[in-house]
Amino acid sequence: MNKYKLLLIGDGGVGKTTFLNRHLTGEYNKERTIHPNDFYNVSLNFDTNYGKIMFDVYETNHYIKLDNVDAIFMMFDTTSTQSLTSINTLFNMLSNDYDMDKIPYIICGNKVDIKNRMVLPQDIRMMNETVGNTYSNCPTCNCSCNFSVLTRYYDISARSCYNFEKPFLKLARLLLGKDDLQFTETFSEPPPAVQI
Repeated sequence: MNKYKLLLIGDGGVGKTTFLNRHLTGEYNKERTIHPNDFYNVSLNFDTNYGKIMFDVYETNHYIKLDNVDAIFMMFDTTSTQSLTSINTLFNMLSNDYDMDKIPYIICGNKVDIKNRMVLPQDIRMMNETVGNTYSNCPTCNCSCNFSVLTRYYDISARSCYNFEKPFLKLARLLLGKDDLQFTETFSEPPPAVQI
């Protein structure tokens, strides 16, 4: 089994715990979860055409440096422009402690199914210019291609399960270096949409 340590980071209330618990149990809980410790830790297992993969996920809403991190997952809330601004700040902090040219990462905007979306596609393109210009070379293949954060960005919804597995699939492909990696287990049909 391939096992990877994953840091999941973003402002409080963006849906990190809900997203993880949705993967663990399939259930949606709209109540905000406050963690008494610095982080919340869960393990997520996926069957792939290259064998089993386990993500040992450490979730936090403030910056902490963890040793031996294999990948980073940043999340913001598409109904909060402040949470997107925090991603830029977090990226700069992460760059001080991790070699972001080499460590795989994903950025996700959660709650895309909520009507009052405040973070629009042009805001994400601006983030791409800020974060993407940090690199001299592509962090995936170290070439001088036009690297784009947009290739690692996903709109998601923990509530409706929109793009539910895509962030973990992309991370697994990056970590194993296998573009043809697929999840082989059948994801259960998401429960009916929850009305907020």
